[in-house]
Amino acid sequence: MRNPTRTLANWTFEKKGKRPKSRYREREMAMPWNMTLWMAEMVWLALTGWVSSCLTVADELATSLRTGDIGPFNVG
Repeated sequence: MRNPTRTLANWTFEKKGKRPKSRYREREMAMPWNMTLWMAEMVWLALTGWVSSCLTVADELATSLRTGDIGPFNVG
């Protein structure tokens, strides 16, 4: 059971001359590598989809302006 009063800021030494035990093992990560890679892949897919959508809309808009389907935009 974890001691609620013990934090990283106020470690106390149980035995003189010994370093306190770390809460985490040295090689243990907060999140497994496969989950990290899965999240990176999802972010990459979302960004590529967003860029692809923006380029598709820009291409359609430029084609319509070029062929005269729509006129110049009057702003103001």
